[in-house]
Amino acid sequence: MRAVLDGAAAAGADTELRSLADPATYPAVRAALGTADAVVFGSPVYRASFAFPLKTFLDELPRGMWGETEEPIRAKATGIVLTGASWHHYLALDDLRGILAGFFAAHVLAPGLYVPNELFDEAKQLNILQGNVEISKGSIVIRADRVEVQQNPQGTQSAVATGWPNRRAYFRQRREGTDEYIEGEAERLEYDGTRDVVRLVNQAVLRRFRGNALADEVAGNTVTYDNTTEVYQVLGGPSSAAPAGRVRGVLTPREGAGSEPPAAAASAPERRP
Repeated sequence: MRAVLDGAAAAGADTELRSLADPATYPAVRAALGTADAVVFGSPVYRASFAFPLKTFLDELPRGMWGETEEPIRAKATGIVLTGASWHHYLALDDLRGILAGFFAAHVLAPGLYVPNELFDEAKQLNILQGNVEISKGSIVIRADRVEVQQNPQGTQSAVATGWPNRRAYFRQRREGTDEYIEGEAERLEYDGTRDVVRLVNQAVLRRFRGNALADEVAGNTVTYDNTTEVYQVLGGPSSAAPAGRVRGVLTPREGAGSEPPAAAASAPERRP
């Protein structure tokens, strides 16, 4: 839940986490739901269903039926995050989704997030997601077959993404305060949230867009991009995305600038204006 709320906060949302452990807090939670623009319900799973504190809260939550004056989650964007001891209970998402959408008329964002115990290492603060994964935080989007997300002591997150046998992992990030996007593909992606650096390894291609127009494209065995300094580092090698293990680069000048954007020297780059 904290990871989901951190992602929403990074996108500019004001968030707060409310516990349902004490029924005495339910009136305050209902009031908070009424003023919220979106809601995320989280719970562990026991015997293939969500836990009793959430069930008790939902039993008392008004939905605008006859005699009720409130309907705090009707037509409201609603997410679901469940954790469980194994993969066997992932269908609990359907149970809760049906109640929220069918009974309370909430706009539930499908399919929801289910995280089994084997994919979270509490001691290492590590989450492992596998199987057509798409994660986003702020303007960052990662798509891969497997993603490991590490919670750093500084409060930031880092991720390592691995592509499919026949398809590379994908990374996209908008540069803050601009209309520029960085987009990359590689067999392996490494994102360092503390330094705001992305490293693409094997069959690596990195592109920079200004709006919808392609501005730069570099390809090599390894491509590293520092979003703070805007510096590329491109290395060739046997798993380069360019022919014969070389490095390929296509760079265009910035508007009003007389030189190309900074790029680190690489082995035998090919450049075209």
